[in-house]
Amino acid sequence: MGNKSIPRIRLDEFNNIWTKSKLGKLYEVYSGNTPSRSDNRNYQNGEIPWVKTTDLNNSIIRSNEENISVCGASKLRVLPKNSVLIAMYGGFNQIGRTGLLSYPATINQALAALVPVNEIDPNFLLNFLNFKKESWRNVAASSRKDPNITKNDVEKFIISFPSLPEQSAIGSLFRTLDDLLASYKDNLANYQALKATMLSKMFPKAGQTVPEIRLSGFEGDWEIKRADEIFKSVSKKNRASLPVL
Repeated sequence: MGNKSIPRIRLDEFNNIWTKSKLGKLYEVYSGNTPSRSDNRNYQNGEIPWVKTTDLNNSIIRSNEENISVCGASKLRVLPKNSVLIAMYGGFNQIGRTGLLSYPATINQALAALVPVNEIDPNFLLNFLNFKKESWRNVAASSRKDPNITKNDVEKFIISFPSLPEQSAIGSLFRTLDDLLASYKDNLANYQALKATMLSKMFPKAGQTVPEIRLSGFEGDWEIKRADEIFKSVSKKNRASLPVL
């Protein structure tokens, strides 16, 4: 349908045709740099976020590993909040990874930044690019040297997008799902830590006969016996009727 398209599944209230465009026609595409590490002034007492490929999480970036100083950032652009980042190289596991800045930051040369524009909702763009991640890898696989994509590849990349209200609705849906996943991961980590703590406290330590923590209603020393005093060792050979425990 030329430069128009529609998805198979739509949110109920929307029915307009989607538009296709190259990213370079919608966005200013910017790539950063790495301040010289031989000059300590570039990193000492750094307070300006400097985002690298390893900071990308295919979601909202809420923290980053390394900061640089005002001196280090003097030749870099401080990108505004809601800039969308794309990894251009670093191997197939990294190429095409994305991130959405939740705070102003600088970036290194391995990343391309799409500075926010009024036509495109940043959360919508983030999730569209995540959906198209394999396309970046196909572009990288065709490169003559080490697999990578270039700023020019990013500018030529075609995206499809609906009206801004529909973009916002789609972006909000996926942001809610991301928040639920993050909450689940946090809860899972907490429960795993709780289990590890309880395992260490609800069984007697070496040389002791009672655990540090006991369930209510139980007291007295734990018995200590060898396994062969409790269990009978049998072989499954010629014993097909043995139950599965």
